[in-house]
Order: sequence, then C-alpha cells, then structure tokens
Amino acid sequence: PLALSLEPRPWSAPANGVRRAGVSAFGLGGSNYHLVLEEHHNAQLRMSAPEPGAGAEPHPRPGRGLFADRWTLELVPASLAEPRRTPMQGRRLLLLSGPPALERALAQALSERGAHVEVLRLRGGERTEALQQLLSERLDAGGLEGVIDCCGFAEPLGLRGAAHFRREMMEDAARWFAVGRALHPRLTAGGTPRPIYAAITALGGDLGLHGHAGTILGGATSGFLKALKHEAPGALIKSLDFDHQADVRGVAQAVVDELEGDTDRVEVGWLAGRRFVPALRRGSHADE
Repeated sequence: PLALSLEPRPWSAPANGVRRAGVSAFGLGGSNYHLVLEEHHNAQLRMSAPEPGAGAEPHPRPGRGLFADRWTLELVPASLAEPRRTPMQGRRLLLLSGPPALERALAQALSERGAHVEVLRLRGGERTEALQQLLSERLDAGGLEGVIDCCGFAEPLGLRGAAHFRREMMEDAARWFAVGRALHPRLTAGGTPRPIYAAITALGGDLGLHGHAGTILGGATSGFLKALKHEAPGALIKSLDFDHQADVRGVAQAVVDELEGDTDRVEVGWLAGRRFVPALRRGSHADE
C-alpha cells in the first residue's frame, strides 16, 4: 500500500535482503523524472562475485568505478547571432493581456515591426476547456499564427497564503494547457514562417537560478513550454524571463527581438539589458 512518510521510521529489509526505493520528481510544467535505487552494500556483493551463466550481470561495471560526473546549471551571456532573422512583418498574433503598460508597449513594438496584433483580456478563473474553445475561435477567426502570453509578468506572490498560491497556480496551468491545445495543430504542422507560442515570465531575469526567484510560477510555465517543444520541434516556442520591475518598453523590445531572432533556444533571461541562456557545466564529484 502507498503511504506518506511524515516522520523518520525504520526501513526493514525484505525477505530477499535487498532494499530498493523509487524516487519521483513531478514538475509543475509536466516534466517528470523517476529513479530506482538499490542499497549499495548488496549491489557490491553481487558485482564482486557474479554467478556464471544466464543469470550473470549483463552490464559491465563502469570504467571509472564509483566516480561519477555531474552537471551543474549556470547562466551564460549570449547575444542573438542573427538579429531580425525572421521579421515580424505581416505576422498575425494574439496577445494575452498582462499588466496594461506591458500590453500597450508590446502591441506598439510589434505593430512598429509590421505585425498585426489582437488582444484578448482574460478575466481569470476560466476552465481549460472553455478557454481552449475561446482561443480556438479567436485564432481561426483572425487567421492568427501564434500567441504571446503576458499574464505571467506579475509581481511575486509574496505571503498571501496557500489558498491564493493554489488559485494562481490552477489559473496558470489552465491557461498554458488551453493555449497549447488550441495552438497544437498549428505548432505541429510546421511551415514557414514558424507558428509562435511565447510566454513572458518574471522569475527575476535569471530564470530563478540566482537570488530571489520572483514570481515562481514562471518556472512551471518554462517547464510546460520545454515539454511542448519536444512535441513541436519545428515551432518557435519561447519562455522569456525578466525582472518584474524592468522597464516595460525594454521588455517589449527584447521580446520582439527574440521572436525575430528565430532561434530554437526555449529559455532566455534578460537581466540589466543583457541576454542570458542556461548552460550545463560538467564537473566531477571527485574534484571536490
């Protein structure tokens, strides 16, 4: 039976003498990871004296023995290689409203680059199915090619309580899934110019990797979009992160530049006017 462990308790060995455990990490954005562990002592006994024949260990012992490499995530500055690679001229986009100042700045920046922009203001609290239908109708009626979601550009939730956080999380999740479902036929169809799904978050401009994480629900938004990119590799899918106090005109300019840059980098942070992307750095535990 499944039971939550609320306090330390003995972990008794089963009849065969081998204790195993399953560890799962469930990401709010839909990226889940699972790991099965076996206690070290028993594993070493079997590896040191394998039984011959069909039941022998099928995998050789790693060449580095007990040493293992690890990867750490860090931000690195990276400028756009080809600014305005795919101009916004003639693009038809739906803007999901966020803060009014950002909405106006982004609509103006896109219009100045020749894009046609329609704005959809959400009330909040919409169910996924109803919102999906509304989005599908707007996309089809306007012949729109993509969505830019500004709703995540907000102040940190602060200490407003678990109920408020839960409500915000449910509204955010309903919005991503509704947009993802409504756009899915376009995202997976491919073609040129590429269909767009971009979301603006406010984790702090550093994707939440350093210091105060800002509006932490942006992390779930990024997780969802990274998972969606695997389903629609040909689409232009972006999670663009800023400090919530950043000047909205600078935010709008950076968003339009990123879309015209047309790269496959999903997560991008803008901090103090500089563009950053996450990168993995290889390092061994043995080095420490």
